[in-house]
Amino acid sequence: MKVLSATVGEAPVEGPLTASVSPAIAESPVLSLADKRSEALQDITDELLSESQGILADAMGFPDLDEEHLKRNEPPEEWVLAMGKKAAERKFRLSKYALLPKREAPIGLEQARALAVGIIASKARERSGTKILNVAFVNVPAPPEYPKKVLEMKK
Repeated sequence: MKVLSATVGEAPVEGPLTASVSPAIAESPVLSLADKRSEALQDITDELLSESQGILADAMGFPDLDEEHLKRNEPPEEWVLAMGKKAAERKFRLSKYALLPKREAPIGLEQARALAVGIIASKARERSGTKILNVAFVNVPAPPEYPKKVLEMKK
């Protein structure tokens, strides 16, 4: 329970004013249903972006692969030591896919790229706000109609 003091005009009010305020209500903002949905959508978007960027980052390991790794079909030892066997195998698999021609590569790489680019572009548009476009209309009157003359051909 908190004790509040108050003044009316410049004169203090006689006696303390008391009010009980729940700590959860006092510290957390009240969110509307639209705000909650927007927040949930933002969380999902952030998760998808993070996942797509992870896939693309793993696929970008293709310069580290050489013919020996591809023939043995095993990830480089440095990857296994740095990130563990499972993560290294995932990175190896995605890096192999990145070496394939576009028509033979799995569609997942292109989907991850398109998803990441779309979310980043959407966030950029969201941050930039609405653009104000000034449009002016110009009315141009039609030219007057002139009398028509009939021309005759001379022989």
